[in-house]
Amino acid sequence: MAVKTAIIGCGIMGRRMLTHMLAHPEYEPAFLWDPDQGALALAKETAPEAEIAQSAAQAIAKADLIYLACPPVVRKAYALEAADLGKAIFLEKPLGVDIAESERLVSTLHQKAVPAAVNFTQAAGPALQGVSQSIAQGALGDLGSHVISVAQYLMGDIDSVVASEQTYFETRPVAGAGEGYRAKATGETERRRVELARILFAGSDVLCLDEPTNHLDVDAKTWLMGFLRQYRGALLVISHDLELLDEAITRVLHLDRPTETATGNVVEYKGTYSQYVSARAEDERRLTKQAAEQEREIARMQKFVDRFGAKATKAAQAHSIEKRIARLEAEK
Repeated sequence: MAVKTAIIGCGIMGRRMLTHMLAHPEYEPAFLWDPDQGALALAKETAPEAEIAQSAAQAIAKADLIYLACPPVVRKAYALEAADLGKAIFLEKPLGVDIAESERLVSTLHQKAVPAAVNFTQAAGPALQGVSQSIAQGALGDLGSHVISVAQYLMGDIDSVVASEQTYFETRPVAGAGEGYRAKATGETERRRVELARILFAGSDVLCLDEPTNHLDVDAKTWLMGFLRQYRGALLVISHDLELLDEAITRVLHLDRPTETATGNVVEYKGTYSQYVSARAEDERRLTKQAAEQEREIARMQKFVDRFGAKATKAAQAHSIEKRIARLEAEK
């Protein structure tokens, strides 16, 4: 019997998992939920047999396996809610944003004795593999003492980190820090912070960051946002962190397309993320009004065509109006 699955979060990652599960005989994507009605509609197109739940709680209660592809704060709440009900949990990303919190959450899931797994969607991708290889080969350049100073700020006392036997990441020798001294990081959180430090100080003209604040504490996050405010290159950032999006960006690129497979149009909004939300809402109201006016105009012209299309004296005019109707329909 196929495992009844609820997918909470029907954005790109949620719909990608939905497609994979539909192709797998042992999984049945039975329930969908997302606060974004547009995302829900796209997911429903992919899985027409799935039921749209009235709430995340309803989806969790009805399913046996819960796939969570939503922002960190609600993802944690939904995971704990599912664990309380004894549901298996499949996560788009890790629950915690630092080691202490992650340890508490993992301990809670172990106590509940529920199956839980993380889907590292990009870990095996060629882009990340290429970047990791470049870092390992030192192709990003000798960052010298910057690695030590930034790593200390992001990670805390490096000496305590170096003391651990298990090392996941090691930089090249650091200039000015003593013969043979190397900055080391233990565990995935510290490793990613050192990698972030190397990337930030590589002297790049373009920075591409995906959820850069996920593994930072408050102080490190404050430092990072200050750094990004002063950064003079091009910054492309993907994040659910609204504070970061309001502090670090100066424009938003909105991909406006009617369906996931359509090419669509890119609309540029200048300003912070909050300013984008307001401007986009105003555009949506304007576009909705424009669409309604367009529908009325199409109906008016179609009425003329239906009435006079068969008359010889009006046939040419009716044919011209039909072409106009076709153009308006294509613009929708």
